[in-house]
Amino acid sequence: AIDGEIGLLRDALHETFRLAGVTPANIDCACITGGTGLVPSVRAAITNALEPIELISQDPFTAVARGLTLDAMERFM
Repeated sequence: AIDGEIGLLRDALHETFRLAGVTPANIDCACITGGTGLVPSVRAAITNALEPIELISQDPFTAVARGLTLDAMERFM
């Protein structure tokens, strides 16, 4: 059902590496934010695309909201 979107995600990861001129071997770890990173098929696609990078998930349900809050505080306070 979401195979097309997972393919787009995988393509975006590879394109990001290409544009940055790096490979997964150049990166120590990656942080996944948001609840989507908990979906098994999404996490598997990210893991497969980023091997051997260690994936870190921290506060998946609140990390995005916290980041938006910090951004709003900087802009409007």
